[in-house]
Amino acid sequence: MKWLLQKNIWNEYGYFRFMNSIRDAGVDFEEVHLIPFTENFEKEIDFTPTQIFGSGRFVNVCRNLGFNTYKSFKPIEVYYPEDFWINGKGQDIRWGDLPNYDFSNPKFIKPYTEKFFTGRMIESVGDLDKVQLATSFITNDEDELVRISDAVNIKQEARFYVIGGEVTTGSYYRKNGEVYHYRVEPHEEVFQECVRMVKTFGSIDDAFVLDLGLVGDWWKIVELNNVNSSGIYECDTDAIVRAFKHLD
Repeated sequence: MKWLLQKNIWNEYGYFRFMNSIRDAGVDFEEVHLIPFTENFEKEIDFTPTQIFGSGRFVNVCRNLGFNTYKSFKPIEVYYPEDFWINGKGQDIRWGDLPNYDFSNPKFIKPYTEKFFTGRMIESVGDLDKVQLATSFITNDEDELVRISDAVNIKQEARFYVIGGEVTTGSYYRKNGEVYHYRVEPHEEVFQECVRMVKTFGSIDDAFVLDLGLVGDWWKIVELNNVNSSGIYECDTDAIVRAFKHLD
């Protein structure tokens, strides 16, 4: 068992706790640079990693090499019923057609291609110019599909790691539109709602990340994320590493 991690990419909250958990668990790992604007590592990988962690581009490169990676997801997956999604009533539209869309009411947009851009609110056509596109792996951005839905007031957002069919750990990451990193305890309503959802409908992959948002009195799915490249926030990194070791 040996894990492959992208070197010097995790500048976000929680990564160093994650690294310490890996070391404390005695997991063998190697860090490697991905040469910018290429699909090449700085050196040859002479082993087959059991787990991958890094940026979206890093994960795509590893996937193309046949290394073990988990699913990437569309803005809405029919695996979970439409009513359980915040953007369940939305529609799909080409990126190139968005300038002709009616933005008289605020909309939320999210790409079908992972990391094409970060999902965000659009209140006018002019806001489209502010969207930062990651076009390094896009052949024709005009044809890229985007999910567009009515904007809603999400009072809180929480992220959960679901590994081996179990809700392993969770963290709040936004409250009233502001950054809010705080561990979700198992007895809390949102944790129990995530557990009910997974038990009712099952796991969409052996490991994935599920974000829930509080709209009115209901927790709904904001998005599903590839576990190989998801932010950790205040999640329990020891629990994440233990769960992955059981998968290995």
